[in-house]
Amino acid sequence: MSALMTKPSGISQGDLYQMLSSAMVLPSDSEQKVKLFLVYPEHKKFTKLQKFSFNLQDGKELTLFVIPLDLPVR
Repeated sequence: MSALMTKPSGISQGDLYQMLSSAMVLPSDSEQKVKLFLVYPEHKKFTKLQKFSFNLQDGKELTLFVIPLDLPVR
């Protein structure tokens, strides 16, 4: 995954790699399509849902949805 992929939205490349590594160890032998959801703090560069797709070595397809969460500051 290139840093350019995450730069426009401000989503940390490390956070995406963490989700990818989690998906690789999920016990989903019967599932070939895995969907993961990451709730990430909303900010001015990240206001819309982002979708990333990966083909894993074992033939599984991973779709990662990154959802912006807007928490009011008190």
